[in-house]
Order: sequence, then structure tokens, then C-alpha cells
Amino acid sequence: MAREPKEPKRRKKHHFIRKTICGLLLAVALFIGYCSVFGMPEAPADTIYKRNGICNILLAGTDEGGMRTDTMMLLSINDKEHTVTLLSLPRDTYTEGYNPPKLNSACASAGGGEAGMRQLRGEVQSLLGIIPDGYVLVNFDVFKDIVDTFGGVKFYVPMDMDYEDPAQDLYIHLQQGYQKLNGEQAVQLMRYRSGYAMADLERVNVQRDFLQAALDQWLDPWLIVKAPIAAGTVYKDMQTDLSPGNCIWLIRALLQCDIAQLDTQTLPGTPQYINGGSYFVPDAAAIEALTAAFDPYEPTW
Repeated sequence: MAREPKEPKRRKKHHFIRKTICGLLLAVALFIGYCSVFGMPEAPADTIYKRNGICNILLAGTDEGGMRTDTMMLLSINDKEHTVTLLSLPRDTYTEGYNPPKLNSACASAGGGEAGMRQLRGEVQSLLGIIPDGYVLVNFDVFKDIVDTFGGVKFYVPMDMDYEDPAQDLYIHLQQGYQKLNGEQAVQLMRYRSGYAMADLERVNVQRDFLQAALDQWLDPWLIVKAPIAAGTVYKDMQTDLSPGNCIWLIRALLQCDIAQLDTQTLPGTPQYINGGSYFVPDAAAIEALTAAFDPYEPTW
């Protein structure tokens, strides 16, 4: 009888050791992928946080045209506590000054690219009270290639998904159920929203769950060897204002955290209809309470 309580502890210890080993392997693999694109860094990796070891990076994914940021998240890394938080920002978040007045209009209104991300970063600052320390912008083609590189992701599709929009060259046809999704199917899952009762809010939750599932499955010793290929794909095609040293620092900081314990959040707010349109109206008080942990500050640059 005395041995039974100890058994879960041994499994937990083995689980931790496995994750630690996988993390080290992934660090090496990502570094190899990085160096294959940029070459060996000549100087030590620089840091990008300003205070208390907390760094906030704006992540955005665009459609094929590179304008509509249909996926937006804030990645917050606490390098002292070794924790990671991923805050999803619904694309329909009500944001005045655009047509339509939605957060995903900000980047497109400035023509996309670097100027568009500066515009979006300013809106995120107004929304959260935090200006991101940097940004990473990728299109869904890159996401598709990464999923295919790792051999797909096993995931439960919550409902039958059927939607077509020839103007966007968007065709979504997925069946409900647990299955392995390839890159093209993963993109369809990430972009689908029309059939959800709460539209973009539910899509954000599905996107978040899918990313968590992908991380859990890719942190496997047999798959980590593919990380250099995936890293090379990302580094070649992404747009970012992060320096090479910043990227190395981020890899190191992320891998000191337990990615399996990733804290995922969605911007507080409520879906509403305004002038016949569907929007997500942010809750300012709840946002202030949530982002206090992200250590808001005014940067010096």
C-alpha cells in the first residue's frame, strides 16, 4: 500500500525529464536551423526585455495577400519565472478609425508589411496598455509548410466545416472528429469561422487549442530532428523587427520554460452587433487586470 502513492510521482518525474531532454534537443535543432539561414552569430545574444525579465512579442498571421491579420496573439515570456503566456486577440475586436472598425484592419490600412505592423502594434498598445517589444509576421503558407514538415497534427475538429470564398481563394472542407491534419487542412481549421455560433471568438479558442496540441506533439525526440527545417522555413519567410541576437535569446528563454504548461488566454470582452456588424467589444477593466502580469511599461526607444 505504501508504494501506490509514490507511483504517480515517479511518472511525473519521468515526464519532467522527458520534457527537459526534448527542450534541450529542440534548442539545438532550432539553433542549427537558425545558423543555416543567418550563419553563426558573431556576438552573444542580446536581450529584448526592458524590465523584470518580461518580454512581449506580437505574433500575426496573414492571408495570401499579406494584408489581413486574421490571427493575432501576444506572446509574453517571463525569463525570471520561466513562464509563457499566449494572449489571443480576436480579429473582430472593435477598433475605431478603420473600415470596418476591427483590429485586423489596422495592418492593411497602412499597406501591410513593416508599416502595417507598426500600425497594428500601436493599436495593441492602445488596447492593452503595453507596446510589444517586437513583432513576427508570417503568412499561412509558412504555417502550412511547418505543419507538413512535422508530419501533421492530431486534433479533434469540433464540427463539420464547409465554406468557400473564391475571391480569397479560400476553400474549407473538414469533417468533425479526431484526425491527423496536414498543412493545408490545418490552415483551413485556423481560418474557419462562419459556422461558429460566436464566430471569431470560437475560432480563437480553436486556434489556441490547435497550437497547444501541435506543441505537445512536436516536443517528441523523433520529431525534434525536423526542427532545423521548420526553423529555416520560418526565418526565410517571416517579417520581423527582431535582431538575430533577439531571436537566439527568445529561443533560449522559451526553452527554459515548460511549453507543455503554456498559459493560454483570450482578450476579455463580449461579442456584440454594432450597426448590423459583428464585433468583439473589449472589457477595459478586465484587460487591465489581466495584463498587469505582463509588466506594462513605457519603452525608452
